Amino acid sequence: MKLTHEINSNMAADKFKTKNKSVMVEVFNAMLKGDSLDSFSTKGTAAEAQIKELCAKASTGDIMARAEFSELLRWVVQPRLLERLELFNFLGQYKKIGYTDIPVVQTYKHSIAEARKQASQGDVAFGTLEKKDSLVGTITISSGFAINYREMQNGNLDKINEHVEQVVTDLLNAATGYVMTEWFTQFKALGGVKYYKETAGVTKSALEEVIKDVKRFGKVNLLGDYAMVSQVVDHVGVAQVAGAPTSARISDSVLDEINRTGLVSNYKGAGVVEIPNAYNFTKLLPDGTNFELYLPENLLFAIPQGQSVPFHVVRRGEVTTMSGQDVATGQEYTRFDLEIGALVDPYAIQTVGVIADTNLEGI
Repeated sequence: MKLTHEINSNMAADKFKTKNKSVMVEVFNAMLKGDSLDSFSTKGTAAEAQIKELCAKASTGDIMARAEFSELLRWVVQPRLLERLELFNFLGQYKKIGYTDIPVVQTYKHSIAEARKQASQGDVAFGTLEKKDSLVGTITISSGFAINYREMQNGNLDKINEHVEQVVTDLLNAATGYVMTEWFTQFKALGGVKYYKETAGVTKSALEEVIKDVKRFGKVNLLGDYAMVSQVVDHVGVAQVAGAPTSARISDSVLDEINRTGLVSNYKGAGVVEIPNAYNFTKLLPDGTNFELYLPENLLFAIPQGQSVPFHVVRRGEVTTMSGQDVATGQEYTRFDLEIGALVDPYAIQTVGVIADTNLEGI
């Protein structure tokens, strides 16, 4: 299964997988972070000289040098991004395939025959298992930045590291936002048994009902934006007088946790986990009062542990790069692409729960 491909030049792909070139990647990574190169000894000095020479050639328009430098950047961006994408394993089922593979996930429909009293020599009903290959639609998510080879030739790499980190953050947030939006859209459209609540605020009754329904499949984790998981705090405590919520008492340890984090880690046996949701600084809200968020803030997912959940994510290939010149401005740009898809298994939607808050911005 081949995961690596360089758009600019097939010759540049995999160029830095050899032992000598991997040292060059490590040295470049250290230079971006401002770390000392002493630990690399003479290899570090040689690699630094090679990198500066590569930038010098790229600044004069050498296409091969630009392709190699794009590949070098990719090997810095890719490990940081792919490590963070493992978050999908916590939210659902995460599958990685090669560029030549078809994005397909296998789903299973169980036809269960109930065990019952049976007369001697009578007919027996048997359960069946139907396997189905479901094609996953994918999209390409892109990010990038303007690049100045002359500055890098002179060793000015601090801004490049900021750009790299921003690219990783942008790609991760955009991918997670797309996946969660696609999950919810498909989940809501599906029929059959599903545990879905749409309420104005996270109400105690909706929260406890979803936990009760999903808990039969395993220990439940509640996952969502801070705006959702912070509302769970409102329902913490034990009422001293039946039917009087204001009489609730909270233990000192829970109060201390709320004071420190603004959240509780558990509620009625369910873990409470915040999904980080960053601002998208390139987009404003319609009224211009704040920035948009990458992820929908109005969704709370109830997911059981150790259970095949209906949420699937497919990543096709790894990170690809492309670089070129803007004809209008003459500015050099490098872009990074990630292909990803999401699917909800219609035969397993009854294993999870979703609460949507109509008071918050979102889907």
